Amino acid sequence: MPHAATDPRSRRPRRLPAAALITVVAALLLPRAGGAADPPVVSLEQALATHADPQKGAVVAEILRGEQASVNAWQITDAMPPHLHREHEEVIIVRTGRARARIGDRDVDLGPGDVFLVPKNTVHAARAYGEEPFTGVSVFAPAFDGKDRVPVPAPDATP
Repeated sequence: MPHAATDPRSRRPRRLPAAALITVVAALLLPRAGGAADPPVVSLEQALATHADPQKGAVVAEILRGEQASVNAWQITDAMPPHLHREHEEVIIVRTGRARARIGDRDVDLGPGDVFLVPKNTVHAARAYGEEPFTGVSVFAPAFDGKDRVPVPAPDATP
């Protein structure tokens, strides 16, 4: 059976259990066997409280960095404009809130527990809705340098 990013019955992104998410992030960021460094641990609650700004429509802040990947905490209270990453894949994990997102040529509704992959060179954007801020974590591979966020003109229909 071919690998699909969505459950074909519902066309919704698959939900990844918290234990599996922790395993994925740990595998990307923890030192390999024989490494002497203690694994980094960051409180997502604290990172969001430190970096989130309700006055800004979208805030993204790096919270962890490894050799092969980096992790950002993010909060969207309005919209994340359309953009792509030429050299980075991005795994997005939704923590709270709801949003309508455009991923490539698909429009999807996202909520807590949703996990999806944005391949490099794929346009993506999101618009939060509801009372609660749309928050979560993004894992970039390779580690994000902050320069590979390429703005793309918005299509006629906004997500």
